[in-house]
Amino acid sequence: WYAEKYMKGQRDKHDCVAEWEKYRACLMVIFLPLMLLLRI
Repeated sequence: WYAEKYMKGQRDKHDCVAEWEKYRACLMVIFLPLMLLLRI
C-alpha cells in the first residue's frame, strides 16, 4: 500500500506543479503590462 500511496503523492505533486506553472503564466500576463505601464 505504501508504494501505491507514494505513486499517488507523486502524481498529486506533479498536478500541483502543473497548476503552479499555469498560475505563474497568468501572473506574468497580468503583471508584465502593468510593469511596462508603470515604467513609462
